[in-house]
Amino acid sequence: SRGLGDVYKRQVCLSSIGNGEIAKSDNSHPQLQKPFEDEVLKKAILKAFKTLKSGLPLIIEGEESTGKTTLADHILDSCFLKCHRVTVDCRHLSDENIDKFLFGIGGALSFFEPSSENSSTGKLGIARGGSIVLDNAHMLSKKAQKLIEEVMAFEEERRLKGFKNVIKGWALIGPKEWLHNN
Repeated sequence: SRGLGDVYKRQVCLSSIGNGEIAKSDNSHPQLQKPFEDEVLKKAILKAFKTLKSGLPLIIEGEESTGKTTLADHILDSCFLKCHRVTVDCRHLSDENIDKFLFGIGGALSFFEPSSENSSTGKLGIARGGSIVLDNAHMLSKKAQKLIEEVMAFEEERRLKGFKNVIKGWALIGPKEWLHNN
């Protein structure tokens, strides 16, 4: 089992290219500015927008300290205008603290029951209505990966049913070829 790499068979995987700016535009595709002037990179970023808009996760991999998180932030901000973003550094998640950290006081049960008053106290509840970046996703345990897969599927089901308060975009960030090594 490859874990998060198998969540969805269709995904976009970008190699990190460093810092850059993406300017927003009024049409459906953002205007890309330097250093995003490379045609291959432009096409990959536009594919990332389409992937995110369809409810699939964006996976960004690359060498350490090459701007992967900055790239994810720019893509998510451009794709989901005026939506908040939550970033989770997966280095701090363990099997012992994941429920409280991601789901809040009420745990996973309260998250999966949207009417619960505690459903928004964890990082995933806070991300509803916006997007989430899972930085260092390669450090998630198999148990944590399974849990994230369940949340992605649940949020996608809610999105398809027309719920507005869902996690709109997912970005998973890890080292180069980390999904290929699982």
